[in-house]
Amino acid sequence: MKKPFPALSLGLVLASAALLLLSSRSAATAAPERPNILMIFADDVGREVLECYGGSSYRTPHLNALAEGGLKFTHGYAMPVCHPSRVCLLTGQYPARTSNAAWGDFPSEAEERTIAATLKKAGYATAVAGKWQLALMKNNPDHPNELGFDRFSVFGWHEGPRYHDPMIYEDGKVREDTKGKYGPDLYTEFLIDFMKDSRDSDTPFFALYSMALCHDVTDDIGKPVPFYKDGKWMSYAEMAASMDEMVGRMVKAVDDLGLRDDTLIVFTTDNGTAAASYITVAPNGKFVRDPVYSEFEGRQIRGGKGTFVDWGTRVPLIANWPGVIEAGKVTGDLVDLSDYLPTFAELAGAPLPEDVTIDGHSFAGRLLRDEPSSREWAYAELRGKRFAKTRDYKLYGNGNFFDLTRDPLEEGEPLKGELTPEQQAGREKLSAALAGVPDPEVDPGFQTIFNGQDLSEWEGKPGAWEVRDGAIRCTGTAEKKNWLIWKGGQPADFELRLEFRFLSGNSGVQIRSHLVEGEEPFQVQGYQVEIAEAEKMGLWHHSLAPAKHRSHLATAGQQVTIGKNGEKTSVKQFAEPAELQASCKDGKWNELAVVARGNRLVQKINGVKFAELIDQDAEYAMREGLIALQDHGKGTVAEFRKIRLKVQK
Repeated sequence: MKKPFPALSLGLVLASAALLLLSSRSAATAAPERPNILMIFADDVGREVLECYGGSSYRTPHLNALAEGGLKFTHGYAMPVCHPSRVCLLTGQYPARTSNAAWGDFPSEAEERTIAATLKKAGYATAVAGKWQLALMKNNPDHPNELGFDRFSVFGWHEGPRYHDPMIYEDGKVREDTKGKYGPDLYTEFLIDFMKDSRDSDTPFFALYSMALCHDVTDDIGKPVPFYKDGKWMSYAEMAASMDEMVGRMVKAVDDLGLRDDTLIVFTTDNGTAAASYITVAPNGKFVRDPVYSEFEGRQIRGGKGTFVDWGTRVPLIANWPGVIEAGKVTGDLVDLSDYLPTFAELAGAPLPEDVTIDGHSFAGRLLRDEPSSREWAYAELRGKRFAKTRDYKLYGNGNFFDLTRDPLEEGEPLKGELTPEQQAGREKLSAALAGVPDPEVDPGFQTIFNGQDLSEWEGKPGAWEVRDGAIRCTGTAEKKNWLIWKGGQPADFELRLEFRFLSGNSGVQIRSHLVEGEEPFQVQGYQVEIAEAEKMGLWHHSLAPAKHRSHLATAGQQVTIGKNGEKTSVKQFAEPAELQASCKDGKWNELAVVARGNRLVQKINGVKFAELIDQDAEYAMREGLIALQDHGKGTVAEFRKIRLKVQK
């Protein structure tokens, strides 16, 4: 059964009208000491999507009602993409202050002081539903519990579907009843049940609805996830309609439970709208994206997710609390994602985490008494790049400075030369702001496994390997095959990055391998990425192959699936080999990335995917093992440098 998207019913219109009437009472009722908090955190939704912010491409009646009955912020900010936004939201700290946790991870030292853990210590029941993205749930199915959530129902990020026939981890176990069901329905129902249980037990609650909507489907689990209808996934417009419907259902549930006067509802998002969204699969097996454009105040806006301009980081923010927040209010207060932890803690009467620097500023005063927030500038960062900004000025970490009163979309060149007194004061203020935040790591989560000076972290055949000019060099003196082995462990799921330069012979990068005992030392068997002439690049094969069919597993431009019996069950050509190989330059430095997750192995060269292998071989598939570099002997000369490893926990 596919989730329909009917026209707005009369019942929903009347419910929205009732919500608006109820919410429009003047702020006269005293706020409860420990209010319930429902936070709705949408995914990939910029302010241009909402009608109440000036958008006209999508109907958002329930969000309009929420804004009309409450307080709309015009300067809410998030990080440019989802993972750092979630870390910042939960910790009240900028990602750089928590050492820029690796993509899909969470800083372990912050687990006991998250927004959920803080409220739980104050007697709140806590729950999260929808997107998690802070761990691979198959590796840690109780991870939300460790961060302070009593209950959870989250989809298997990078493991399965999030929308139709979703793969959902609910309280530590995978649900087995999701066939034919629609994920957002299940996440919504879960949180409604949680709120009812909390009411029945007379316990205040914190419910985080971390929506799947409006993020497109995943493309990296080995096969396409189920379609919505007619061989297509939901369009962005269909996802926006569904998002608004889910917001309406959540608000109505709070009303029906008799909790409306005791509940603060906050809606915001994790970043701007995506520039494109997966819509279908082409006959050649390639996933197809549609661009996402939205009408905003008479202009056509392309989604800005991943960028640092306002379309990537400036997001909608609505707070609604009948009898406490006066209806129809609008504020230009600056709010960023670090502010929610101190705000909710103040409302709940919960002490802030001790012995850490909280970057957030509580805006509870604005909610309770219509007092302005103390925040003077907002901050965002991603992959080493960052900015601090006021409503009028913006300063990047590299020194680029913009006067937003004259150039709000940063379409011109950064200001240089002499500044006006007002501009100079703005620049100095933002420079001091950036100086108070640690520099973000450019490559978060990666460890360097070659120090550029010696082979102390590696072991191999004497004389076959050396360090020259900051690179590991295969000297070309060995007669037979041998491997230089990293001594740091045998990782399972990881990403390996390095630069290589091929000069002669035949070499390779070995992963998930094991030593082969025999007369010749330093012999390694397992998966290898070929390092050779450009026209040979893109090969996944098995060094010292134990069986002939394991010799050449996937070549350039191929996605290959190996069945349990060792046979190739699927071979998809996603690109022409020659086109891929043309980007690889003999005798020059090239970048290699190898990603190993579960039974899936991917290699990228110079940022381009070269080959993908899904190995289900019951006898020979390997899930962990050694990392090594190959010397094929007989004059092989190859060099490797900047070797970094990020292990997936």
